[in-house]
Amino acid sequence: HPDLDKLNLEHRDLIRLSDLRANDSGRVVGPKAAKLGELYHHFPEAVADGLVIPFGIFRELLDRPYLDSGMSMFEWMRSNYRRIEAFPDGSTEKADASETLRHTIHDWILKADPGSAFRTQLREAMTKVFGIDGSYGVFVRSDTNIEDLPNFSGAGLNLTVPHVVGFDEILAAVRRVWASPFSKRAYAWRQGRMHEPEHVYPAVLLMRTVPVDKSGVLI
Repeated sequence: HPDLDKLNLEHRDLIRLSDLRANDSGRVVGPKAAKLGELYHHFPEAVADGLVIPFGIFRELLDRPYLDSGMSMFEWMRSNYRRIEAFPDGSTEKADASETLRHTIHDWILKADPGSAFRTQLREAMTKVFGIDGSYGVFVRSDTNIEDLPNFSGAGLNLTVPHVVGFDEILAAVRRVWASPFSKRAYAWRQGRMHEPEHVYPAVLLMRTVPVDKSGVLI
């Protein structure tokens, strides 16, 4: 169950990692960015700097028209989710309709133009946080509102694109990360468990690439 009461989809400004705290998780960004922001606050010398594209910018993308349907992409998705839910569980009809919907959403996001205002905002923010274009690399990481929830972690389902250099390549990676919750694997793992699946919102964490001697996960 996504926590819709906590979500703030009106926040559409890019956020510096150092300005985030753990309680921002599920509000404007996912748990990855929020908790890294908390770590940055306590240990700024030990955490790479970053910039985050919040949930609201992805929702703004979904508010654009879908072809000539007369609906926004979000409205079209929601109507199709309700239509598919009416099919019998386990039926071929339901499986085929669900795969068609997934594939359509995934391809639409990959090709969607986030607009000149977003590109200008992203370019200016990256210059401020990271420096001159081409002088740095970033890991482009998915960070959705459907992670670290009771009975569902979502760990490793969505995309990280490592060490991307150059504005155009970073923008292309952002689109890939936005689309990644609608890959076959992520969609199949999530869909049978989730209520109101139209409310999947990926934030995107751009985290500076740094030289390391070792890396891993501490549990």
